Amino acid sequence: PERESIQTGVVNYPLMDSMQVLPEDLNLAGFTHVNFAFAFFDPDSFQITPMDSNSGGLLHRFTALKDKYNGLQTWISVGG
Repeated sequence: PERESIQTGVVNYPLMDSMQVLPEDLNLAGFTHVNFAFAFFDPDSFQITPMDSNSGGLLHRFTALKDKYNGLQTWISVGG
């Protein structure tokens, strides 16, 4: 079957627990690519760094989605 390429962002709402959507909550069956927005380059270390403390804990969970969905590509948008 043909697979669609759809990109989506994962957003964390720490003050609204009832609205929080975590990476592992997403049903990504049929997706080929998903996109995490956003990260940036640390000006001192030149490492990709989360934009804020809330998204920092989600990056590894987001990239771990590849283990659950065969062939899924996880991308990180740098900038904003």
